[in-house]
Order: sequence, then structure tokens, then C-alpha cells
Amino acid sequence: MRTLRTILVVVIILAGCRGAAERRVPSFVDVVEFTTDPIPPAPSDHFQDFKITRDNMKTILETYHVVTRERWQHDYHHVAGADRTGTLTLKDKTTIRWLVRPGGLARLTFPDQVQIYLAKEAQ
Repeated sequence: MRTLRTILVVVIILAGCRGAAERRVPSFVDVVEFTTDPIPPAPSDHFQDFKITRDNMKTILETYHVVTRERWQHDYHHVAGADRTGTLTLKDKTTIRWLVRPGGLARLTFPDQVQIYLAKEAQ
């Protein structure tokens, strides 16, 4: 019974990893809708003009590098409190939440909560 339970746990873990591994950065040609969330009040005047446009998102999807969550969180510097967020809707009706930080970091979150971490510069 214990062996069967262990096998079941391994299968579940591998199934979850498989879903994450199959995720890819979408091609911008598949994007049918691009939205931005309202910009929250900033704690300072810095980065008030930081906005993400459709063209900015195209550049991010086409040129940023996929990095691990660990590297995204610990190997890159970013400006706190200046995140910009919104959504991308793809031709297949998938809606992806996006987050962009000044300094060259971005994150894509799929409906099943799988995330892809992106950085402008590969380190």
C-alpha cells in the first residue's frame, strides 16, 4: 500500500511539472487583447511615467529571457512599488495576467497559476 501511495504522489508531481514545462511565452501575434490595470498611487514621484504599452509588451514577449523563479527573485534588482499589471487575451481565449517591473523584469501568470518569469538581461 505504501509503494502504491508513493507511486501516486510521484505521478501527480510529474503531471504538475509537465504542465509547467509545456508553458511557453506566447507569440505576440497570438494576442488579441491587451489591457492595463489602473496605476495605483505611488509612494513617491519616481516612476510615475512608467507605463506599459502594447508595443512595450510586444518587445517583452519577443526579447526577454525566461529565468527561474529563484533567479528572478534573488539575482535581479527592481524598483519596489512601481509594478504595472494587466492582461493578455490570446486567440484561443486564454487570459494571461502580466506584471512588469521597472528595471527589466516581467512575469506571466496563466489561468492554472503556472508562472513564467522573464528578465530583460540574461545573467
